[in-house]
Amino acid sequence: MRFVRRVLLGLTVPILASLLFGIAFSVGIIHTLSSPTPIKRIISDSGIYSSVLSSSLDQASPITGDGTQIPFSNTMLRKAAATTFPPQFIKQNTETIIDSVYRWLDGKTPLPDFYIDLSSQKTTFAASVAQSVQQELAGLPACTKTSMPPSFDALSATCLPPGVTPSAAAASLQSAILNGQGFLDNPIITADTIKASGDNQSIFADQLKNAPQYYHNAKVVPSILASLSVLATIAVIFLSKPRRSGMKKVGFILLTSGIFLLLTAWLASHITTDSIAPKISLDTNMVQTNARTIFVDLIRSINKSWWYFGAVYCVLGLLTIIATIFWPKQSASQPALETPAGKSEELESSQAVPDKVAPKVKFVPKKSKKITIQ
Repeated sequence: MRFVRRVLLGLTVPILASLLFGIAFSVGIIHTLSSPTPIKRIISDSGIYSSVLSSSLDQASPITGDGTQIPFSNTMLRKAAATTFPPQFIKQNTETIIDSVYRWLDGKTPLPDFYIDLSSQKTTFAASVAQSVQQELAGLPACTKTSMPPSFDALSATCLPPGVTPSAAAASLQSAILNGQGFLDNPIITADTIKASGDNQSIFADQLKNAPQYYHNAKVVPSILASLSVLATIAVIFLSKPRRSGMKKVGFILLTSGIFLLLTAWLASHITTDSIAPKISLDTNMVQTNARTIFVDLIRSINKSWWYFGAVYCVLGLLTIIATIFWPKQSASQPALETPAGKSEELESSQAVPDKVAPKVKFVPKKSKKITIQ
């Protein structure tokens, strides 16, 4: 029986330590990712909303329409885009999508219910480019025979060919942007329009269809681990002889777990900043910097829970160990006359024995003989 108890105790101690680690790790992740608020804050603080438009324009293909190509590298197009899609506008729509995705993960909607209509922004952008081009062309001189270009490009023209008016050229460019391909071809963005390459079904209804269930299961993990850790703690105490020794074991487990968590949080912070983040590589340096900032801030947010649990485990462990030191030890057996009732257990048991078991012995003195001396 003693062997079985020791085996069970040897198994329970590492299980309790693992459960304590699991609670800290799961709470850190769930606390950061189970709500849209931390995610929105981390993204906003990274500054990506101010750089994502420029990066997107650098990677965008030219708009093609009416036999012309309109590159986004043109200064007038970039200025019009910056006016039409300011950082606050991008932030507002991004956070709308994030909130909608979390409602879907929480089971409140069958699919994310965001609806982003950029039709008016597309019209505004085209009109802004046309206005800028018209003003630019209005200040150009008429083309001569020597300066006549082989083909007219309203965005790069240095003179106006005969018969070309600034208003007509600007209107033609505006029409090419609105009716061409390569810029907001589908200006209405919903969950149904977000699809994997070569797939006709929304990723939320296909590749990510089980995400809400996984999300729900992940949120209850800390509670399950906490319940199991309580049971493991009780097991360690009751499998130890004496119980005071079990309490001391629990204290040392808490203390070592706390120290390990603090060390892990410190290492994770430094490794993330010095080793992992610098390896994140994207096409544009500005967005690459923002992506690295988001990653580092995300790990730091998770790390806060590890620091907190590490400190709490250390304090609880020290208090438990100190308590076992000053805990009154089990009193030893006392002599018969010093028992609280004034009688020992042995005396009480002897009194319970019948008289015939311990018979009384009566001593009768012998009569001495009388001796007379004559």
